[in-house]
Amino acid sequence: MQVEILIDDPTHAKNGLLRALQRTAAAAGFGEAFETPVYRGGSEVLVMWGAGRKDHFPAWQQQRKAGGRCIGFDPGYWGRSAPVGNARLHIDTMHPTPEQVWRTPSAHRLGQTFTLREDADPAGPIMIVGMGRKAALMRGERPGQWEREKYEALRIEFPDRRIEYRPKKVSQAAESLSDIPHAAEAPIEQGLVGCSLVVCASSNVSLDACVAGVPVRCDGGFAHVLYSGCEDPTPEQRLDLLNRSTWWNWHASEAAEIWAFAKTMM
Repeated sequence: MQVEILIDDPTHAKNGLLRALQRTAAAAGFGEAFETPVYRGGSEVLVMWGAGRKDHFPAWQQQRKAGGRCIGFDPGYWGRSAPVGNARLHIDTMHPTPEQVWRTPSAHRLGQTFTLREDADPAGPIMIVGMGRKAALMRGERPGQWEREKYEALRIEFPDRRIEYRPKKVSQAAESLSDIPHAAEAPIEQGLVGCSLVVCASSNVSLDACVAGVPVRCDGGFAHVLYSGCEDPTPEQRLDLLNRSTWWNWHASEAAEIWAFAKTMM
């Protein structure tokens, strides 16, 4: 077996994670791992950071089309803010599939626990969490298109409810949505307080809302497996999902453990 590790930016903060995986691949039973600045193909496994980038996604698609496996990383579900913080793992798809989520251990990993809150207000505003430009283009949509469609549908469904748009990043706010009320700039934990519903495509905010006890509607992402059946699950169901998410949230120092877990999902 051979592992190709794509590192095309020598200054990227997450190269430490990718190179740690390179050093530990053989001992984990994945064979020789080599670093390359350009996708070569032909290896059984491709590893990269930021698979959704327009210059990375074609390599991901080619690898899958050829029958190879893909392991990707993006900013983590938890502890993602530090420059060399945690990363979220995904295998063969952009987000863990429902089947992968349910195969994940339901006991949290050591050191990652959750204190549930009940911050929702049934009469409070609805938060539409925007997606980034990259995600919109991957869906074949214009930036702001998905958010606009959700906003118009929610206005009909909840005519008396305030509906607010929270951009993925302030710098990425879609100009076409300037007429929609914007949520106040605040850390997400504060921004969720008093909301009645969070609506997102596949944002990590759905997991933040799970902790906060705010009902969720999401099209995809890790939380979709729970919220697709119920917008307001029980505390036990929420904690079960959050515990499972810890197995997809890793630090560079855990490279050997990442390989061991990935093997169970491949």
